[in-house]
Amino acid sequence: MSLLTDLLTVTCESDTYESILSCMFYKKSISWILQTLEELLQKVRKIDHPIKRSKLSTNYFNLKRYLEDMYEEEQLLSSIFFVNEKVYEYKLNHNECSVIEEYKIRDYHLYNDSTFRNAYFHDLFYNFDFHYSFIVNKSECMIKKWNEHKEKIVESMGKFDKEFYEKIRKVYHCKSMIYIYGNHTKGNKEICTLSNPKLILLERDDYGRNELNIIAKREEMRENHAILQERLQDLQNEKKIDLYLFGKLKFEIKDAIEAYSLKELFIQKEKYEKLRSWIDHDAFNFKVYFIDRLEAGDVGDQFIQNYNGVMGVKYF
Repeated sequence: MSLLTDLLTVTCESDTYESILSCMFYKKSISWILQTLEELLQKVRKIDHPIKRSKLSTNYFNLKRYLEDMYEEEQLLSSIFFVNEKVYEYKLNHNECSVIEEYKIRDYHLYNDSTFRNAYFHDLFYNFDFHYSFIVNKSECMIKKWNEHKEKIVESMGKFDKEFYEKIRKVYHCKSMIYIYGNHTKGNKEICTLSNPKLILLERDDYGRNELNIIAKREEMRENHAILQERLQDLQNEKKIDLYLFGKLKFEIKDAIEAYSLKELFIQKEKYEKLRSWIDHDAFNFKVYFIDRLEAGDVGDQFIQNYNGVMGVKYF
């Protein structure tokens, strides 16, 4: 396959036995990969469930045979594979290899799942929407950028000051929430003088990327809830009510997207993924607000219960 976007079109029927393979190897020798697959095959043979054992064995074996047929053992391989009886290969290009190097992404990924993890790999290589953090320690302050699948320290200096804070806005163009943590945040005079609703001081000295993603998603959901609340209040205005669109995904919502008439879409993420699989991606030229509940009875919960978790806002 020649384009990573092609991977998004590779689909397969969901497998309840989670035997479908998605894997990536970066600068790994064929001999190393073959040995790894053989070790995995040995483990699979010990699985009690006969159907799962058979399916996994078939997929590992097919990938192993494909590599033996296509490559010499001494060759180095940088590719993504999807395997569900048939083997799909995508060779990583220079830019994607640069992403692995820049963000120190591990050189070996292998997943057994119910479907292909093509969206994961696409996000890994092509999502450059980042959150930003200040890590403020006694001897050093660092700017860290991160999203769901990668992270990087982009700059460091001796101590935190207001100019460092302004830099994250002006140089790195961060418009979203900034998170501050570290072992020198409590009582820090420079931090205490900052007053900004887009700034959150976290309690602990250190946070992993997964923890930061959970915190950021909650903050984003709170912001989306506030915007949703404003739109729902607009429904009380008879002059604006015709701007709002409700209905079934496959009919009213799909038709509006294909007619390029939507300005905003409030929707649960799983419903949005369904829409993406039905409609040409070029038609998604509107603002999307993902909505879920944070707690029982909140505006997200009411939206899901009362409006089936989807609402469009038209241009006119």
